[in-house]
Amino acid sequence: MKIIQIPLRIKKQYLRHKIGAYLRNLKGDFIRGDADFAKQLAETGYHISLQQHPSILFPQGQTHNNDQNPSHNRNTLLKLRELIKANSFNDKKDRLVFWKLGMPGYYVYDIRRMLADSGRPYHPYTITPADLSKEHIAVYTALTGKHDYLHEILYRQPGIDYILFTNNRNIKSSTWQVHYVDSPLSDLLLSRAIKMLPHQYLDHKYTATVYVDANAYLYGDISQLISALADGTTLALTRHTTAHTVADELEECIQTKGIDRQAAQQQYARYRTQGFNDDMGLAECGIIARRNGDPNLDRLMAMWYEEFCNGIHRDQISLLPCIHKSQFKNYKILDGSVWHNQYCSIYGEHTISQ
Repeated sequence: MKIIQIPLRIKKQYLRHKIGAYLRNLKGDFIRGDADFAKQLAETGYHISLQQHPSILFPQGQTHNNDQNPSHNRNTLLKLRELIKANSFNDKKDRLVFWKLGMPGYYVYDIRRMLADSGRPYHPYTITPADLSKEHIAVYTALTGKHDYLHEILYRQPGIDYILFTNNRNIKSSTWQVHYVDSPLSDLLLSRAIKMLPHQYLDHKYTATVYVDANAYLYGDISQLISALADGTTLALTRHTTAHTVADELEECIQTKGIDRQAAQQQYARYRTQGFNDDMGLAECGIIARRNGDPNLDRLMAMWYEEFCNGIHRDQISLLPCIHKSQFKNYKILDGSVWHNQYCSIYGEHTISQ
């Protein structure tokens, strides 16, 4: 018997049709996003972002009636998961199918992000939730220079202001409140000024703020990081995932970022002369939660910005030495991954190729 070889083009077309059919069958359930369906997503290996808020997969979608029962949904979710895992759906024709279904670019350009075991290792923050009903919170970011693309927010928590500061008037957004900033500072220094000095850029009506790097995809309620600001804590950061000391980070920057070794050694020697023991741990600075109204915190942030301007332009390097020098006590370094947690994932640089 002659074996007929199915052309890869035909096979890919068939698989594309199958995945589109599965997604269409489940679309109404994602849009409704009820607790039972969220539980099914968890049980069948889908990402925390979809478990928390299933409707982010189809943000502009309309609910519709369907007669699928829970067991049918579960079987379809399992089939969809296996299809995504076993095949590559990243060419233009695949993406066109996903765009037409109404999925956001975060999933269109890498549908594997739907799955729990995709991407960087997942390490959630362990924070006891607090009552934030009396808080006035701003989640904010900065995107300066010639960047013409930003990551739109996948999930916006009601009652939270999401603010983007930029000096690029070509940047528009459907999810961020865009605040245009005119400044004589360079793009780099302006972005760090906004990051480090929120009390100079944000309205004083906010009781607390969360800064997040502009290359983060927000798919959860990141305002819950404010819950870490308890018992007098006014600054909360996340622990560095690879380096443990300033010396470690300096060496990494020398090896991978082109930092001048002599300049790094001189700056580190100055910190040691000031009594810095380099035993405080190390923080990532891609996500920062702050309590407004602490003058000591404002002074620390001003010191941090000045140190960044006058030293090596890597903000992780100077923060802990500034905390030591200022004798600031009201800070906390949280365990969890700034790169991949229950609130967001950070991918690549601030611009991405579409």
